[in-house]
Amino acid sequence: MGRGREVLAELFDFDDCEGAESAVTEISSSNGFDYDGESNTVHIPPGSTISKKNRGGGVESNGRRRLATVGQKTVLVVRAEFFDASTGSTIATLGDEVFGTNGDVINLKSQYDACSYGQLTFSPVADGTTFSNGVDSSANSLNGVITVSNPSFNVIGQGDGVVREEMRRLVGGRKGNDINNQYHMLCIPPGTTGGWIGYAYINYWLSVYNDNWCNYPSIQMHEIGHNIGLGHAGETATYDDQSGMMGYSYSSDEGPVMCFNAAKTFQLGWFNNNYVIQQSDSEAFNLEYPMIGFAQREVASAGDIMILRLMSTTLSKDFYVHFNAQIGFNSGTREAGNQVMVAERPPGVGYAASTLRSKLSAGLSYTIVGFGAQGDLIITVDSINTSSTPRVAFVRFEYGSPAPPTFQPTFAPTPLPTPTPTNPPTDPPTAAPT
Repeated sequence: MGRGREVLAELFDFDDCEGAESAVTEISSSNGFDYDGESNTVHIPPGSTISKKNRGGGVESNGRRRLATVGQKTVLVVRAEFFDASTGSTIATLGDEVFGTNGDVINLKSQYDACSYGQLTFSPVADGTTFSNGVDSSANSLNGVITVSNPSFNVIGQGDGVVREEMRRLVGGRKGNDINNQYHMLCIPPGTTGGWIGYAYINYWLSVYNDNWCNYPSIQMHEIGHNIGLGHAGETATYDDQSGMMGYSYSSDEGPVMCFNAAKTFQLGWFNNNYVIQQSDSEAFNLEYPMIGFAQREVASAGDIMILRLMSTTLSKDFYVHFNAQIGFNSGTREAGNQVMVAERPPGVGYAASTLRSKLSAGLSYTIVGFGAQGDLIITVDSINTSSTPRVAFVRFEYGSPAPPTFQPTFAPTPLPTPTPTNPPTDPPTAAPT
């Protein structure tokens, strides 16, 4: 299992931080922050001026997303050579495994591009960008990768945090025209203590990997997912929603080929024209929707939806329903392929874990008990057609006691989900360091 840690921030005792919102508000200190590694605490130096700004996020009063997570980002991959250990993969290998610079098919760059339909891209920093701490290191990037070195530094037996901070020191900081859009991936050499495989910092630019785990697309997408504000996806445990990349990570070079569940995808705002919202304070309803998978937007018809968001103020939860069509860039989903999924999370669209509540084949139902003042909400999959283009599931939503819908198609059974993997999950994410 992965080993977790948490960095606590002593920020909210200050009047200047009143109204700050988790995963949305960015807090700055004129004198920076002091990190106490012994107590895992971030302190604000005396006499500092505190300021805050919102990154966007949040929702309008009608529940619609304000901003999407989109744009062109750059990534620097860092390998290291120390006295007793070096990162296992070469610059050429890492460039290919992260960005596909030599033909690798499934990687961080290719899969984020596919899942977002080109709305969010991660590209290598420009060749020749010089990274230096201004004291004893200098390295030029190639294929988005640099090597830092310290021949007197030992890795074996050290905690990963010690090695991480030495690599950060040698890199010397972010470079380029827009450092706010630059992310760093540190590939720690083998030999550190503990059974960890990777971790990242929430709404921040740094992710850390245990040696060869830097090569695998699932953990690349998972940890960068934390960087852009995504929480874990679970079912009965923290990581076991295997329908997308915020669950388990896999030691596989070319997969699994999948993206994110509906709760994460809605948060990212990539399909703002393909969702419907129903709220618990509405009148009773009995509605049926044709739902298609994320990978078939380009062949969707008017009225096809991808996500139905059910907002319950009574339960203080949001529920997300989507059809997990197993095709295209989602062909490798490890759970609930060609089934309708129901996931829940806390209200809002900031950082939060999601929990998979149901996987429905045709003819099955799931009830949200006490959804609102009108009573329970029943979700029923009337039919699933995997032979049509696009693949489609007709899903009915009954809230209260309205008249029945006018159209109820026939249905056929769909496959059950695949077995669970044996690979361990990634570490829980931590708050941003100084």
